[in-house]
Amino acid sequence: MEKIVKHTLFLEYGQGLFATAISEVLSFDEKEVKLSLSSGGKLLVQGAKMKINCFDKGSGEFKLVGEVSAVKYLSHTSSKFKKLFG
Repeated sequence: MEKIVKHTLFLEYGQGLFATAISEVLSFDEKEVKLSLSSGGKLLVQGAKMKINCFDKGSGEFKLVGEVSAVKYLSHTSSKFKKLFG
């Protein structure tokens, strides 16, 4: 049975974002932040003027400030197309 990890996401309009169960910051700049979730999936945050305010790998807490325009969950499994051609 797959282990279920609770994940929390708070989006503050015009302020930024707070998330839990983050295992790693994969990439970041002021327009895009890509995070790895403890559950194995990925989280993509897009916006403007974004800065990482806090990331505690031990607790999994993550906070960024800035203008968030989109939050996308990316699957933790690869697509069949990517397996064939990736």
